[in-house]
Amino acid sequence: MTRRRSRTQRGATIVEAALVIPLVFLFLLTTIDLADWAFQASQANGAARDGARVGVLHYQSADTAGSQDTQYITTAVGRRLAGQTDTLTAQCIQPHATTALSHGCGPAIPGCDRIQVKVVWPRTPWSPIGKFFGTATVHGEADMTIVGVPLTTGATIGTVDATGCP
Repeated sequence: MTRRRSRTQRGATIVEAALVIPLVFLFLLTTIDLADWAFQASQANGAARDGARVGVLHYQSADTAGSQDTQYITTAVGRRLAGQTDTLTAQCIQPHATTALSHGCGPAIPGCDRIQVKVVWPRTPWSPIGKFFGTATVHGEADMTIVGVPLTTGATIGTVDATGCP
């Protein structure tokens, strides 16, 4: 005993598939987009952290464009990002703020100056909905304190707070 479909149900499966398949692909691409965005954000933070680690070791001219110390930082970030085109910023910042130091890198008071490395690059979404997740750029930032560097002979320490930093 076979059942015959009525004329109104012919092609219904094809129409339903035509409506559902694009939604499935959109969902799949959106999921990939979210995962890629999270991965890139993690990579940016890791690259900035790698750059800050090297910057702590090579702090003397880390905030001077084109210097050997800046090149060390750029190389460390580039190793993490494996060819990703990025914009890199390294600067020495005040102990309790995010403004750049006027005296450049190199602790006037040991353990007070910090080096900050920022990494930024554009993010290309995989799906039409992907442009609504996060921002159009990927940002990574890391701050590390320059420690263990003795004061130069004859250096004076100005007014300091309870942590020992000005």
